[in-house]
Amino acid sequence: MKTLADLKRDAVSGNMSLELIERYGQTGEEIKSTMRGIRPVIGCNSVSISILNHDGNISELRYGCAKLVEYDGEAETLTLYAAGHRELTNEEQTLLAEWKTIEQQYLKDNPFGETYWKHKHFFATSACPWLSGYETVRGKCLDFVGGRNMIRDNSIKGEAVLKYKVHLKRGDTCA
Repeated sequence: MKTLADLKRDAVSGNMSLELIERYGQTGEEIKSTMRGIRPVIGCNSVSISILNHDGNISELRYGCAKLVEYDGEAETLTLYAAGHRELTNEEQTLLAEWKTIEQQYLKDNPFGETYWKHKHFFATSACPWLSGYETVRGKCLDFVGGRNMIRDNSIKGEAVLKYKVHLKRGDTCA
């Protein structure tokens, strides 16, 4: 298994092309025609790889966290995963319960009040700012899945989103 740094190094070499073989479980003809076929990689930065489409437009292949990228040089595959979900920790459950109590008291005292800014401030200044659910903080965000609160966490691999066959030109040429 290669690292994200290896992927970036190969991407900027000018010798890499990618062929999308699976997108959200779809394969072959199910994949949009503009995304099929072997497409050359024309650039790379800290958060994405640029791919030249057949129509001359450039697509950006964004990768968030290194833990959500699997680059296998031997099998010549690149797989990007969605962030996975996990149960709330005791600390997170306690903070959510504390917020619920504060919110209920505020709404009791102010029946027509709005708690948005109180909510935002409470979690922004807490040990777990990702519990606000408004944004991903430190790779985590509160999510409602299957009727219950879960944490979407970039350190946990979820479902495979994109799978590519990697085509590397072997030889002495370097960009």
